[in-house]
Amino acid sequence: MPRILLASPGSLGDVLPFIALAKALRAAGHEVRLGSSRNNCHVVEANGI
Repeated sequence: MPRILLASPGSLGDVLPFIALAKALRAAGHEVRLGSSRNNCHVVEANGI
């Protein structure tokens, strides 16, 4: 299984497209991690990433 790290240190508006990308990559069978600022952790975790 490919492992992918996405990083988006920006605001929530910058992170949301990465969440969509992470979901699509997971649906394709990849292991995905998304690094972001602490301010965005709750949104990332709420989306299961």
